[in-house]
Amino acid sequence: MNAMTTITNTSFSLIIFGASGHLAQLKLYPELYVLALKKRLPKDYAIVGFSRKEMSSDEFKKLVEDSVRTNMPAVTEDALKDFLAHVHYHQGQYSEEADFSKLNDELNKIESGWENPACTELCRSVRLAYFSIPPTVFADTAHNLCKGGVHNKEIPFRCIVEKPVGHDQKSFEKIKKELVGCFKEEEIYLLDHYLGKEAVRNIFYLRYANPVV
Repeated sequence: MNAMTTITNTSFSLIIFGASGHLAQLKLYPELYVLALKKRLPKDYAIVGFSRKEMSSDEFKKLVEDSVRTNMPAVTEDALKDFLAHVHYHQGQYSEEADFSKLNDELNKIESGWENPACTELCRSVRLAYFSIPPTVFADTAHNLCKGGVHNKEIPFRCIVEKPVGHDQKSFEKIKKELVGCFKEEEIYLLDHYLGKEAVRNIFYLRYANPVV
């Protein structure tokens, strides 16, 4: 498992699994918009939402737009319009290989129009799979990313796993085994947004309750 590294000058496809969920709407879309606003994203990129919910790409764009407007104090209209132009949606089941094959076809179509420089891995296009989904569907999603061709030897790949990864050591090891069975260990990034949350919240009280600190 890896710590995050910086990849620059890289076109990318970010596939957000659990795209209609609360976490994606509250955290992911507003922060991605901020990156676009600050021009921290490359010229060529795609944000592809994947979930079981039936909706059109236009309906998904509206969901993303609403999440940005709701969670940001203000928006720059031109920047938001440009950001939404990079947003796509793919409806599917995490357990269905065929849905991932169709997702791969859609990604190939999007990426075929990009100007990818022929240089090192750090400046080629990359595919990012963001697991904003329950651990119960991690295994199906990981296996079908490989079977459906989204994860392949031709394109650099990263898998980002959100939320507490398991509820104890045993469940963590089970999830890790499932992921490593599909991806290289260096392709997997674990992101636990609750790790240390309680300690950070209590720093103020610790500071004034302990004269040594």
